[in-house]
Amino acid sequence: MISVILSGFVALTLTPALAALLLDGSHGHPPKILRKFNEWFDRLTESYTAGVRWVLKRATLAVAVFAAFLVAILGLFKTVPGSFVPPEDQGFMLIAAILPDSASLDRSDAVARRIAEIVMEHPATEFASVLTGYSLLDSQYKTNAATVFVSLRDFEERTDEAMSLDAVIASIQPKLAGIQDAIVIPLNPPPIPGLGAQGGFELWVQDLTGGDPRRLAQAVQQLVAGAKQDPTLAGVNSTFNPTSRQLSVKVDREKAETLGAPIADVYGSLQSLFGSLYVSQYNRYGRVWQVVLQAEPEFRSSPEDLRTIYVRGRSGEMVPLDAITTARFTTARTCSALQRLSRREDQRQPGARLQLRPGHRRDGGARRTAARGLRHRVVGAGLRGEAGRRRLGPGVRVRPDHGVPDPGGQYESWSLPAA
Repeated sequence: MISVILSGFVALTLTPALAALLLDGSHGHPPKILRKFNEWFDRLTESYTAGVRWVLKRATLAVAVFAAFLVAILGLFKTVPGSFVPPEDQGFMLIAAILPDSASLDRSDAVARRIAEIVMEHPATEFASVLTGYSLLDSQYKTNAATVFVSLRDFEERTDEAMSLDAVIASIQPKLAGIQDAIVIPLNPPPIPGLGAQGGFELWVQDLTGGDPRRLAQAVQQLVAGAKQDPTLAGVNSTFNPTSRQLSVKVDREKAETLGAPIADVYGSLQSLFGSLYVSQYNRYGRVWQVVLQAEPEFRSSPEDLRTIYVRGRSGEMVPLDAITTARFTTARTCSALQRLSRREDQRQPGARLQLRPGHRRDGGARRTAARGLRHRVVGAGLRGEAGRRRLGPGVRVRPDHGVPDPGGQYESWSLPAA
C-alpha cells in the first residue's frame, strides 16, 4: 500500500516537473550524426513507399508471388524434419542388450563383449565400452541386461556417407540380429542430452483400474503390433513382460514358532543363501572392499535346495527350512515403469518405444498409427506432435512420456504459470 502511494505521488508531482525540464520548447538543430541518420531514414522510407506503390499497381503479380511463397513453405514442411529436434550424428551410439529373465551377469557380460567385437570390426568405430547389469531401455539394474557405449571416429575421418552413424547402424544390425542369446537394439542417442535415455519417442499405456497385468499386456501388444505395421516407424519394442517366472517361497509362521525357529533367522537365511547379504567392508590397496555373503550357484539352483538349509531353533536344534516353507513357481511382471507413481495415484504404466525412419515426418508415423485405433499426443526426444488420447479398452488409455516440462501439470494450475 505504501509503495502505491509513493508511486502515485511521484507520478503526479515530480514526473511532470522533470518532463517540463527535459522537453525544451526551443527547436534547435540536431547533431551531425543524427542529421545523417535522419536523412538515411527518410530515403529508406521513400524507397519503401515507392515499392508499395509499384506492388499496388501490379496486384496480380504480387498475389502470384505470394502464392508461390506459400507453395514453397508447404514443400519445406513436407521435406524438412518436423520433430522437436531431428536426430543427428553425434559421434557415438548406444547398444542395448536384453537377455532372458534371470540370466546371470557372466552370461550378459559374454553377450556384451560379443557385441563390442562386432562393432569394432566396422572401420568407423574407434572405441567400445561395456556396462553389464544396466538396462538402457528402462533404466533398471538387472542381471539380464547390458549396455554398450560405442564411440565413432572424428568427423574428419568419416566424410564418406557409408561412415555416418545411420550407415553404421544399418551395417551392424544384421550381425547383431545373429546373436541368439539376446535381443540387441542399436540406438541413436537423443539430440538433447537428458531428454530421454535414447532417441525416438515413448508411449505409455496407463491402466486406471489396477486390473490384471495380462490384460494390460494385451493393450501393449496391440500398440506395438499396430506401430510395427507402419512403414515410417522403426525400432518398435516394449520391455513389459507380465509372465516372468519367479519362485515364491511362503513361510508358515505358526509352524516356525511351534518348532522354535525365529522368523527373522528364517528370512535371513533365505536372503543370504538364495540372494545376498551385506556383512561388512574393509580397506586394502587404497580401495574399500565389501564383504557379501552368498551361496554358490550349485547350492541355490532349484527349490529342492531348501531341504539342505537349516535354521538353529531357540532350543539349539536345527530346523530344516523345507519343513516350514512352501515353494512354488509363479508368474510376475518385469517392467520398471509398472510400479511408477503418477502425481495423483498408483497406476500401472508399461510403455513402448518407437522411432521414425530417416526421411519421414512425425505426421506420417504418429497419425497413421493413431488411425489404427490409437489417438495420442506424441511428445518426446524425437517428436512433439499434436493429437488427443483414446482408450484401448475398459480403464486403459495411452498417454505420452513428456520430454518437455508442462508448467500446468507441475503446479496443477494454469493461472500460477501465467502469473
